[in-house]
Amino acid sequence: MRLLPSARVAAVVAALGLAVACTQSQAADLPAAGSAGTGAVAGSGDGAAGAEAADGAAGPASTTSTTAFAPTTTTPPAGVPSTTGVCPASARQGLLPSAPRPTVPPVTAPTTTRPTTPGAPPTTLAPSTTTTTTPTPESLLASLRTDKRLAGATVSVSIWVDGWGEVVAENPDTALIPASNQKLYTAIGALTLLDPDERLHTDVVATGPTVEGVVHGDLVLVGGGDPWLTLNGLSSIDALAGQLQAAGITGVDGSILVDDSRYDDVRSIGGWPGDWIHSVGPLSALSADHNMYAKDDPAVLTDPAQRLGEVLGFALTARAIAVSGGVRHGSVPAAGGTRPRVDSPTVSELVTELLLHSDNLIAELLTKEIGARAGGVPGTTAAGLAAIARVTDLLCGPQSGVSVDGSGLSYDDHHSARDLRRMLQAAALSPWGSTYVGHLPVAGAPGVLGGRLADAPTAGRVRAKGGTLAVSRSLSGYLTTVGGRSGVFSIIVNGPALNRNAEAAIDDLVTAVVSMPG
Repeated sequence: MRLLPSARVAAVVAALGLAVACTQSQAADLPAAGSAGTGAVAGSGDGAAGAEAADGAAGPASTTSTTAFAPTTTTPPAGVPSTTGVCPASARQGLLPSAPRPTVPPVTAPTTTRPTTPGAPPTTLAPSTTTTTTPTPESLLASLRTDKRLAGATVSVSIWVDGWGEVVAENPDTALIPASNQKLYTAIGALTLLDPDERLHTDVVATGPTVEGVVHGDLVLVGGGDPWLTLNGLSSIDALAGQLQAAGITGVDGSILVDDSRYDDVRSIGGWPGDWIHSVGPLSALSADHNMYAKDDPAVLTDPAQRLGEVLGFALTARAIAVSGGVRHGSVPAAGGTRPRVDSPTVSELVTELLLHSDNLIAELLTKEIGARAGGVPGTTAAGLAAIARVTDLLCGPQSGVSVDGSGLSYDDHHSARDLRRMLQAAALSPWGSTYVGHLPVAGAPGVLGGRLADAPTAGRVRAKGGTLAVSRSLSGYLTTVGGRSGVFSIIVNGPALNRNAEAAIDDLVTAVVSMPG
């Protein structure tokens, strides 16, 4: 469970064949007609939007749908120019082309007949009985470039459809602020570098012996990075006090120590607007209720662990367990005594919450946890991001771009749509692809997409992660066209005053691609 990161990455990539997924997915890129393009999109728009806030008021939700993305092109073309996103030859050495592809269930959609040959994107008008034209790569690109809802905005778009290749590409390699699409990288890192079935722990350790119910020493509250710890409830600070009472503890002749040393003491991330820490809560290996219970208390913002030690003291006092000393920072001795413990949901369940409800604290603490595994304690965001980058590079995901946090709240994160699309394409073909894709919100179902894309033809045909900042709107994920073809897409829009008009423009583009027959 606690493998060294280099061994973990090597084991995952070499033994489980992620590079095979890379080759099978990326070599299928085909240049689309009219797909070149640089600069900003012309048009007009108005309004401004607030930034994405932390979610997570309810417990981790399980995804009710079991559907996901299923590519159908099993034999990619021999090769296309690297500018269309094909992995470099060095990344494809030693592959086993005959290796079986992982099976991923398709997105739920009305029954259609899958074409028996790859064919080509539609290039003609619909039958004369209707006034609606059949979407084509050319018409999609033209509509994107003239959409007045994207006035003054810069877009990066990469949309790939099985058998047709990259059907829409507008500034596909331009790195923009991805907002919460950054969480797509974090989720891949968590599912690859952590055991999806493991749980993160919060412990209480006695530093001395217990004699006739009295602890002769201190109690150490040890944070293990659980982003779902609460003040009260089944997995909470109060529950730890209850376990001490149930163990027969009646007093402590020492102090309460708090140990959050598993992660560093950097409470926020560069590139976050100044008030973000009030929305997300200060980052710490010892957090409860997303550290939002006293979000405006300067002491909590600086040292959340100290306050949780005080909360434990109050819970013990309420149970008539007297503690003679105060609360201070300390560490766990090599051999501790009583060890009450509460656990987080599994890593897989945390990733579900991360993607389904865009939980920012989960994203940041999982990044630090990956950093602790990769670079040792204390875990740092930088070490976690470096480990995630090694995985995604081996997946033939991002070949460029910058990550500075795990949540996408930072204005310093920059990725291109093609990088994101290629990463998603390879991830779906990985051994854990069905789990990863299955965590994403489904159009028309509960989740962070809300009411977006909830009507025909997109309802049930799209799994995607959205992103919202005052300067960014993004949507990346998987789709199934009405003609039965699988697709992978990423759309990022950046501008100074974006609002829901930008989201509507993104949704209309996705809808048009889903509407492509054949």
